[in-house]
Amino acid sequence: MKIPIVKLKNFFRVAIKKIKSFPLLVAKNIFPSFLELFLIVIIIGVSVYYYYGVLAKVNGEQAEIEVPQLDRTALRSVLRQMDAKDSRLIEAETALYPDPFNPIIPSNLEIVDQ
Repeated sequence: MKIPIVKLKNFFRVAIKKIKSFPLLVAKNIFPSFLELFLIVIIIGVSVYYYYGVLAKVNGEQAEIEVPQLDRTALRSVLRQMDAKDSRLIEAETALYPDPFNPIIPSNLEIVDQ
């Protein structure tokens, strides 16, 4: 079965016109469009809640929770790195640096060279 090219072009021309007029149609009828979309969202939300909430309780399937085992040596090394970082941050907070915008240096200020 062969479709004539003229009919095919006409079909696409009509389809494009309808697609282009769809946003205008929605804009003219904004309240009913909003209600339809809101109803669709409510239906999807209720179905997801029913599937994951109600059916999970009815079936009574319990997920088995495995307690993770910690590697003590890796944990110690991470804690040592965190302590070293904390000590560097404390040293940086207590050091006084000169103000580059104010050339007057107070007498009680220690200049830190890096």
